[in-house]
Amino acid sequence: MHADGSPAINLTDDPAADGAPTWSPDGTQIAFASDRDGNLEVYRIAADGRDPVNLANHPADDGTPSWSPDGERIAFTSNRDGNLEIYVLHLDTGAVDRLTTNAAADMGPGWSPDGTPLAFSSGRDGHQDTYVMSADGSGIVQLTDNLAADQILVLDEGHLVEQGTHFELLARGGLYAHLYETQFGQKPESPTSDPSS
Repeated sequence: MHADGSPAINLTDDPAADGAPTWSPDGTQIAFASDRDGNLEVYRIAADGRDPVNLANHPADDGTPSWSPDGERIAFTSNRDGNLEIYVLHLDTGAVDRLTTNAAADMGPGWSPDGTPLAFSSGRDGHQDTYVMSADGSGIVQLTDNLAADQILVLDEGHLVEQGTHFELLARGGLYAHLYETQFGQKPESPTSDPSS
């Protein structure tokens, strides 16, 4: 769909399940997850839907792609080593690096605007919280610590955070969800159960 609200165009006209699209930084390509080859894989297509390419090409399930700001890497979630972890695919070589190693599920990576840290969700403390790490997987820091399920939504690209210091997260608890903005390295206040907040 165009920004003016004109009709949506089907870019992946395939009977398979296609989802989790993410634009390349230059706007010429889209990465997405699809099970069109029998299991969930990360694909790339041109912005007009042409030339689909299976980038992950692995028998495990790969999904939730996130394109790096420099356009050279795609972070994604995969269970290729037995449980959900965060990986990075280098588009120039096809090499894949595993960034997280934890018995819990690590998922939903999101790049900071400067491409330095990655934010992700993990259940490593017993409930789903938000963490950040360097682009090489080092320096993991837990940002949230509450019983709600925290999910990264959008990395802020505003002029005040050009260095990639802010992100937004959604904390789900009970019947309500709360939206927060926080800084890398700082924990947001715990969500309340007040639906009017």
